[in-house]
Amino acid sequence: DPNSAVIYRFPLRFGCQTKLTGLFKTQLADGIMGMENGKSSFWSQMFSRGNGAMGREMFALCFSRSEDAAREGTSAGALTLGGYDERLHQTPAVFAENLSRKGWYHVYIQNMFLRKGGVAEEDEDDNDDEDGGAKTVELARIELEDILINEGGVIVDSGTTDSYLSSHLAQPFKDAWIAVTGYEPPKNRVSVMLTEKELDALPTVMIQLKGASVELETDPVSSEGLDPAHS
Repeated sequence: DPNSAVIYRFPLRFGCQTKLTGLFKTQLADGIMGMENGKSSFWSQMFSRGNGAMGREMFALCFSRSEDAAREGTSAGALTLGGYDERLHQTPAVFAENLSRKGWYHVYIQNMFLRKGGVAEEDEDDNDDEDGGAKTVELARIELEDILINEGGVIVDSGTTDSYLSSHLAQPFKDAWIAVTGYEPPKNRVSVMLTEKELDALPTVMIQLKGASVELETDPVSSEGLDPAHS
């Protein structure tokens, strides 16, 4: 309710950007709201200066996928401050362990998989086959020891427009890609022409993170049965 927004106001210390470089000159998003685990972050200032408006030291980013982008604005999801909104969820929330007390959010990857099929299969109304049973999920594990996957540390950064993976993953990722698709992935950032059907059928990269060391409800869609050793 916009009429109630005044109760959430708080004094915010912020900096002004005077120069733009790189993608910030061309992409739709032309700035960053700092959300790291630090006293100067937006959510931390709101919690400490907002007179109780933000009930818990928690925020949630729920991303959506828009078919079109416009300078006037494009729906990209929702930011919830003080918790998370279950109305936006299709499955129960699960939590990953944060390995850092402050700064970036460091996580630990236990496994990585490629799942056959992409957006088209995710958008189907149900997860049952024609006989009423659960559909078989076709996965290829990226065969690499977790100590090498996590070498140098892994962070979750919502302000980064790309996902950067360890060079140790190059060959194992290629092997898993071939196992799922039957063909080699493109090399050296070459441009590839794909039909909409081919694009939607690209494999889905699944990353299994180390969970928080508390009793939490599991997520039956994204984790159960994929890796019994780390369920």
